[in-house]
Amino acid sequence: CECPSGYSGHSCDVPSTQCSALPETGNGVFVPATCSSSSSPTGTSCTKLCKHKNMHLVPSSTGLVSTARICGADGVWGGSESYCACVPRYFGEDCSVYVEPIAVASATVGAAGGTISNAQGDGITIPANMLTSNVPVSVETLPVSSISNSLPMGRVAVSDVKEFGIAGIPASVTLTYTLALLTSSRRSSSHDSVRAFYWDPAANTWKGVGDVQSPTQDKITVQAPPHSRWVVLSEDGSSGGSVIRWVGIGIGIAAAVLIPAAAAWYFFAMRKQSSLTDGKGSPVGSRDGKHSHGATGEGAVHAVPAEEGNDHPVAISATTNVDHAV
Repeated sequence: CECPSGYSGHSCDVPSTQCSALPETGNGVFVPATCSSSSSPTGTSCTKLCKHKNMHLVPSSTGLVSTARICGADGVWGGSESYCACVPRYFGEDCSVYVEPIAVASATVGAAGGTISNAQGDGITIPANMLTSNVPVSVETLPVSSISNSLPMGRVAVSDVKEFGIAGIPASVTLTYTLALLTSSRRSSSHDSVRAFYWDPAANTWKGVGDVQSPTQDKITVQAPPHSRWVVLSEDGSSGGSVIRWVGIGIGIAAAVLIPAAAAWYFFAMRKQSSLTDGKGSPVGSRDGKHSHGATGEGAVHAVPAEEGNDHPVAISATTNVDHAV
């Protein structure tokens, strides 16, 4: 006896083809737990859930949200990877902080496409012939303080946060985002270049997209696939207090102070050494024929020559204006 095709084991109840364990990413978990801890046989259905109540599943760049993943006969999981992110207006690691929007606009968009903008100047354009049914779309502006703890090091936000309700738009559609900048009075510093960034829930970070632009206008535009949360950040890395900039300044100051100090110490040490030798390495006061040669110059020790025929020791005198290090 032998097991039918596709099965093995003593009772022929173990499918030969299995799907590898599903990775748990971000704040998502799979049910049952064995979906992420071991291989699953063909036909297994795994459901992804988010850990916190103010989170929802958002699609990867390859498709729409797949709540359930089913192991296929070919050993490949069906559906596409999805990630957990905060629902609109909620922020923080556990999405527990609610933020009231500054401006809101919403509309229903169908096959004809259209543009939705709010009073702050933030907007989104959906091209025609990209949607097969009517989709509710919203545009909200929220204060930039809501993301202050998640900004990349060395960058400064030059816009408020923009939240786009575009859950029903396929990932294959390219949208045009209009992102209004902060007024000059609300910016902490000036910048030569800025760039649009969207929140990537898979990597749990902000990612830049589109071209670097000059902030000479009151808004910038960028084309990209559907992403819900946006902000405009400084691209030149200048933050008025960025770590890299201040480390460089600190090194420069240290060099300006330490190098002259080291040079002064070396110069003084050489002077002190020369006052104790004759310039040729011989100690001052050593006898050389009829004379004892001493170093010359300020602070030097002077030898007094002996008279002819006098065998008395040579007298040594020294000046007293020798410098001392402090």
